[in-house]
Amino acid sequence: MSSHTVAVESIRVLAARLEGITHVANTLERIGSLEDAEREAKARRDSANAEAAQAEAALLQAQESIQTIQANYVKALRAVDDGQATAQKIIEEAQNTAAQIIADANAKVIPVNTAVRAAQDELQALSSKIEAFKAERNRLLREALS
Repeated sequence: MSSHTVAVESIRVLAARLEGITHVANTLERIGSLEDAEREAKARRDSANAEAAQAEAALLQAQESIQTIQANYVKALRAVDDGQATAQKIIEEAQNTAAQIIADANAKVIPVNTAVRAAQDELQALSSKIEAFKAERNRLLREALS
């Protein structure tokens, strides 16, 4: 065997060994990439979980706020209903009081009007008598002077 043939054979053996080492290196490189991808995925998962926890906390707070607002709204509606009922009672009492005042005033006005009419009738009668007395006096004066 010639030295060139031996060298070629040695290079081929070495190349075959290097091919296995290259395959191992490529495999290790892929494993490293997968480990990096796993770390990145875990970091993204952890970040997403933290964001989800914050979102859940914000949602709970919003739900509590909504419940408080709803409770306050119900209280306000009750207060409005109570206020309207109270106002209606006040209005009814005022109307009843006003009706009673008007009735009392009318009850007082009727006798006064009757008395005024009677006084007017009496005044008319007296005025008629005065006119009759004046006429009689004038007649008597004319007779006395004639």
